Amino acid sequence: MKKLAIISLLLLVGLNGFGQEDSLKIIDDAVFDIDSNKSLILKEYDATEVYGHSHSFDGGGVIQTYSDANSIVKIYEQIGLSYGSVTTIIYFSNGTPIKIIDSEGNFALKEDGKGLDYTKLNEVFKAEIYIFDWEKDSNKTIITGKRNQSEGTCGIFEYEGLIDKAKDLTKCSALDLLLLKNEKMSTQLFNKIDSVRSFQYPNNDQEVNISVDLTKEYLKKFLDDIDKDILSKTGRDEKEYHFNVAPKGFSDPKICMDKISVEFSSTDCSYRMVIYNTFLVEPDWCTESAVIYSFKIKNNTIIDFYRDEAG
Repeated sequence: MKKLAIISLLLLVGLNGFGQEDSLKIIDDAVFDIDSNKSLILKEYDATEVYGHSHSFDGGGVIQTYSDANSIVKIYEQIGLSYGSVTTIIYFSNGTPIKIIDSEGNFALKEDGKGLDYTKLNEVFKAEIYIFDWEKDSNKTIITGKRNQSEGTCGIFEYEGLIDKAKDLTKCSALDLLLLKNEKMSTQLFNKIDSVRSFQYPNNDQEVNISVDLTKEYLKKFLDDIDKDILSKTGRDEKEYHFNVAPKGFSDPKICMDKISVEFSSTDCSYRMVIYNTFLVEPDWCTESAVIYSFKIKNNTIIDFYRDEAG
């Protein structure tokens, strides 16, 4: 991501100081870096739900945001209409738009000329807007083709609504939990866990073979195993594991599977994560205990952390 760091620096001093061709290449290189980054967090929204059912999209619609650990780096919106689709893609560096691609696609006519072929979409219009200074409205627009059905002048102010909408959508999301894949974020979480445990157990006498706290190993496994679609749509997910941990005198066979669950509340942007440790107490009976965490993620910081035990 070196090019993104470079362009962020250049935006501070202004791309206007460079030759136009150099500026376009710098921006395109940054866009390539964003599109090539497989570690970005993708969040997807139904455009009809976002804009309200008063907006009728014949072919449906989708809004996608791509974010790194700090902010949105790409917005993708496609609206399906009776004649084809309208697509808007906005790229960012350090929170500032650097390129906008606005395009219109029309369905081709059937070979017999009777009706539209909904399997063939031809791009009839494309505007590439290179932004040198967002605040000063300094940009260069390259247009190919001509609009047939869509509207717009390609003025950058026309895209502010989509940008604001995307930022509102991503203020908090169940998928923000995946930010814990970042080492600094996960370190924050484990520091919180250790701090609360030291307060709850000043004599270091926690029954660690009954009440099992999250480990770095199982956090990584859980985050890798999470079904993003389920978490995004329902705000919850859970996965089974085998910790192989039991108190003295008991065993933890695989018939007593352990579990990690998470539940997200969009009302207050909080998470409830539960670590269930299950072990055998009778030949055919497993019992469980639970360690419960509650926390929020705000501005890449773990806040309002709480730990409890049950069982």
